[in-house]
Amino acid sequence: PFDALRCDSYRGRPVFRVSPAPDKLRDWHPFNPRHAEPFRTVLDRVRPDIVHFHCIQRLTATLVQVAAEAGIPYLVTLHDGWWLSDSQFFIDRDGRLHLPSPDPLDICAVEGVGLPDSVARRRALADLLGRAAAVLSVSRAFAGLHRRAGIGNVRVLENGVPALRPL
Repeated sequence: PFDALRCDSYRGRPVFRVSPAPDKLRDWHPFNPRHAEPFRTVLDRVRPDIVHFHCIQRLTATLVQVAAEAGIPYLVTLHDGWWLSDSQFFIDRDGRLHLPSPDPLDICAVEGVGLPDSVARRRALADLLGRAAAVLSVSRAFAGLHRRAGIGNVRVLENGVPALRPL
């Protein structure tokens, strides 16, 4: 069933899974209250000291809210535009690049979403980023884009792996 918590195992490690229900705007929705209780269950069982959120678009920032409410420090990795823009990849409905600005009214419109909902979404997500122990960008350029849009606490942790010395 959709939104139900499942626990599997991969290489001896627990893997918790939630499958969001199909929805035309599922990549836009900032929160899904149905994911709060399953994530509380995971936190109660795992009891982490810190949580790293990466690629949570379809799980939504409800998970971040739950960690914050539990007093668990969290990190967020920024790897696309989901936290800043109604369009995950900054592409408007006409296929044009629309980079975010500090003005929350300057949006990259998505069909089916009104301006008040868009502004509320961006403010709520920015608030969660502002409370993070660390906000990590995958590149300097991407960190700069977030800073220009008003997210000031961004650090850079570039994608990739360091060169390893051959043995």
